Amino acid sequence: KYFFLNGGLLFDWQLKKNDSFDNQTGIGYSFGVGLKYDFEKFFVSLSQNLKEYAFIPFKKENYQQRLVVDDVKIAVAYRL
Repeated sequence: KYFFLNGGLLFDWQLKKNDSFDNQTGIGYSFGVGLKYDFEKFFVSLSQNLKEYAFIPFKKENYQQRLVVDDVKIAVAYRL
C-alpha cells in the first residue's frame, strides 16, 4: 500500500478562438494525491487531481477566466 503525491506544470496552446471564455494559452499546474495498492498480479490506484489552466496566461485579458478541472481517477493494471 502506497500513498503518493504528483504534480507538475502544464504548457497549453488554445488553437481555436472561443467567444464563451478567455483564451487558455499559457502555463498552468497540476497537483494530485492518491493511494496505490499492490496485489500479486495487478495493482489498483485511486487518485484525485486538480488542474488549473492559464495560471500564467500568454495573452492577457481583463479579469482573466481560468479553466479549473478537478477529477478522480481509478486505475487497474495487470503485470505481465
